[in-house]
Amino acid sequence: MKWDLSSDEGLDAALCNFEAGHDPELALQLAEYFNQRLKDADVVSIQDPLFIRYFRIVMGRLCDDTDEWHKQRKRSTPEQAFGFTLPRGKHQREDTELRDIRCAAYVVWARRQGQTKLEAIGEAANRFHSADAGDKAVEKAYIKYQDVFNGFPASVLENLFA
Repeated sequence: MKWDLSSDEGLDAALCNFEAGHDPELALQLAEYFNQRLKDADVVSIQDPLFIRYFRIVMGRLCDDTDEWHKQRKRSTPEQAFGFTLPRGKHQREDTELRDIRCAAYVVWARRQGQTKLEAIGEAANRFHSADAGDKAVEKAYIKYQDVFNGFPASVLENLFA
């Protein structure tokens, strides 16, 4: 995804994402952006709050530092600090939000059809996950979304998991 770094709002949103997650494309885009601004010395000020924020994030990752919530950070390699690679032991995980929504909608719908919670969770796991896996993931999704989906009519739920 290409981020719009032409405005302070777009740059701020990109920095929020950079600080919170792992996106090598964004990391490269931010590094190139700030490198270009530093080359054009009359454009960037050392007092620029967005530049300071970027620099603080990277330096905080490099050093044994704490983040703004005073949570201890572990020392990162330069590649990890700039966001090009994940820290050791971390792996890129697939986004399961849509699957979780479908599973939760299915469980709520199946419970309305008279199935027990365990039956509905098992059936959803069989339907949306690979064999012999997924009961715990479906149960977590159900707990997360059940209050939201309890007010939905059956037709809407059917459309969500269809």
